[in-house]
Amino acid sequence: NIEFSGRVSYGERELCAAGSVQAVRIGPSRGGEAGDCAVCMELAEGKLVSVPSQCFSGIKAREHARAFAAELAEALGVRVMESR
Repeated sequence: NIEFSGRVSYGERELCAAGSVQAVRIGPSRGGEAGDCAVCMELAEGKLVSVPSQCFSGIKAREHARAFAAELAEALGVRVMESR
């Protein structure tokens, strides 16, 4: 859930406080297969917060990661950044 204030939660658990997300980052997945991507929210202090869902644990195609990241970034009012 993304609130108008920018607070991000998953169920009852707060993932990111209001206004704390600085960017949405696409990078290599920590799990899954080689070449999989992950989409995370980057906080001001550089901490990365992933979406805690098995649906988004590893995205096979970078273009699919870009589409998901673009939607998330638009909802949060931030930019998308990519890491290789």
